[in-house]
Amino acid sequence: MGLKYDPDVIEIYRHIDVPNENAMIQTLYFGDDYCIKNKKITRKTDKSNVLRQYKRPAGKVKISESVSISNTFSASGGVTSKILNAQLGYNVTKTNKFSISWSNTYKYPVTIKIYPIYSITTGEVWEKDLFFDDKITTGKMKVPMGIVFIVSKDIKQLQN
Repeated sequence: MGLKYDPDVIEIYRHIDVPNENAMIQTLYFGDDYCIKNKKITRKTDKSNVLRQYKRPAGKVKISESVSISNTFSASGGVTSKILNAQLGYNVTKTNKFSISWSNTYKYPVTIKIYPIYSITTGEVWEKDLFFDDKITTGKMKVPMGIVFIVSKDIKQLQN
């Protein structure tokens, strides 16, 4: 998952909910006029974006959560989300909703943080011409794929 080692982390629970990820990624083609070149796809947990955080005492911990996360797109050169929506047939600014129920029992206080997991596609947008293709811009699209719970010992509560 690309997460650094943390000795206080006691559990990681991932929930990925994209049944047809490959089909969605394959649609990154803009018909006869535009195309993506030098495409790179990665999956990343965004630890800079804490969606929810809970501090719970020792004992049974139960969380039922529903989180909405929006797709994001960035590009320059006149390539807008409206152009991409029309060309891709895929809403690059839509919101995905992830629901999860989870529980566990701990002998010590815990902190639970929920982060988004993204599929990140980067590449160059090219206009296809008869003889030479023209590079328009580079772009990046982040599509939420799921969420991850990271449960850690709450050291501050243990010390009190």
